[in-house]
Amino acid sequence: MRRTILPLLLLGMVACQPATTELTDAQKVEIEESARAGFLEGWASWYEQADIGEYASNHSDWMGSPWGQASLDDLSAFVQNYWNRWDIESREDGEVRVLVLGPDAAAVRMASDLAVVDTAGEHRQYRWDQRAVMIREDGKWKLLVANNYSRRTDIE
Repeated sequence: MRRTILPLLLLGMVACQPATTELTDAQKVEIEESARAGFLEGWASWYEQADIGEYASNHSDWMGSPWGQASLDDLSAFVQNYWNRWDIESREDGEVRVLVLGPDAAAVRMASDLAVVDTAGEHRQYRWDQRAVMIREDGKWKLLVANNYSRRTDIE
């Protein structure tokens, strides 16, 4: 009886193991590089004030619109109002750090230093931290969720 139960028990234990999706080092590098490129592409469209439809296309379809029921025209007006507050004198992006979460998911982090002049002519410096979870949909990296915050670095 023991001879029958032990092999069945071992077989059952093996069969109940979860499937692993262990990624190779080469796969992790490919995911890191492509997620980094997708993240930078999305932020470039924001900084360069590209077509608002292009910017919106960098957000996951799964997430839905992060702007609720706002139309692209409403969003475009919001973005123009945002950028009309200052002119960027310089922007220096830090290293883009990527944490691979899976074959089609990654967490991304980057800080940017901005020097701006506001509408009153005051020069300001900011550190803008961006963090995002991205997923790959149909071969394109898109924002699933993002968090951005800035702080002035020229005042104490």
